[in-house]
Amino acid sequence: MLVGGFFDTYFNLTTKMMLSFRWACTFCKNITPLFLFIDDDYVLHPNNTMKLVKSIKISDMKSYVGGPIHATSVVSRPENKSYNSKWDVSPHEYPWSYYPPYFYGIGYMIGADVVCDASVTMSFTQNLRIDDAYLGIVLARLNKKLNQLKGFRVYTDTNFEASGAVIIQKSSAGLLFA
Repeated sequence: MLVGGFFDTYFNLTTKMMLSFRWACTFCKNITPLFLFIDDDYVLHPNNTMKLVKSIKISDMKSYVGGPIHATSVVSRPENKSYNSKWDVSPHEYPWSYYPPYFYGIGYMIGADVVCDASVTMSFTQNLRIDDAYLGIVLARLNKKLNQLKGFRVYTDTNFEASGAVIIQKSSAGLLFA
């Protein structure tokens, strides 16, 4: 378990991600070529995860970037509507109208070299409290192409193995072990 010097709140997820990337780069980059990050309210299907990892060429793992891609996202602005959303971002926080492609927060796989490059780039990129979009911005600055991983999806049916689902919502996960 990693412990950082900040409160573990929704709007500190970017800080938590920065800490995780820095720690993984510092202590694990020579141990594994590929890192898997998942949100804490999801679980992995072990067999399907192994199939997915084995489908990636070993020579590509250190530079790999894959997950469920959110291709086009308009930046939610507080002044454009009559209600506030936790995803509202002011032009001061992020001046552009669209985010670059990014991964949905459920999970993604990133190679060790990319984790280290992203960790350094994060030190020179203005913090954004929406962690998914922030990682997309960092990866865009690194000119990284995002790969769509089909198994990374919310799947709530009971036939997880046949579906190929890698990440499963915790509310359905009990079905894995029944």
